[in-house]
Amino acid sequence: MPLLAGRVAQHISPGLLSGIGFLISALGAWLLMGLSADGSLWAMAIPMLLIGIGNGLPWGLMDALSVSVVPKERAGMAAGIFTTMRVAGEAIAIAVIGAVLVGLTAANLRAAAKTASLSLPQSATAIASQIGASAEHSSSVDPISTIDGAVIELAHHAYTSAFHGIFAVLAVLSVLTAVVCILTLRRSADQ
Repeated sequence: MPLLAGRVAQHISPGLLSGIGFLISALGAWLLMGLSADGSLWAMAIPMLLIGIGNGLPWGLMDALSVSVVPKERAGMAAGIFTTMRVAGEAIAIAVIGAVLVGLTAANLRAAAKTASLSLPQSATAIASQIGASAEHSSSVDPISTIDGAVIELAHHAYTSAFHGIFAVLAVLSVLTAVVCILTLRRSADQ
């Protein structure tokens, strides 16, 4: 995608192209909001492909834009700072999204258990963390297997609801980022 974006950027402004990329990502995130556990592979693959295309489109353009605003003798410094900030931002975003997913799942689970008049065998946060974990447990007894089936079903619904909520927020943030890119990068190109 960065190679394609580089070629298209000769005819379309980088700000508009970046904005289009973020809008494509927003569409993918919005489509993931409708994802269900029993959905087909294509129901997940197509939105993920859109997110990948949307993120890849402005990827190389951002590198070029970061060095284009500084004198040539400082291009290496600008590229280094930009790359460091991008990688740090990605790491922080992944950690925050994971924590929010567990927190929302726990809150949804507590609310659902209260509504269904069920008592949870352990804290909602522990159950939420176990649902999202993919690592194998070292003990022979899986802690989540000892939980009542009704609680597991509530936990899965709580997780799905939290998952959809996060993708709704990410879709909105992608649209806002697209607007900012289009408006600010176009303005700087016009000057």
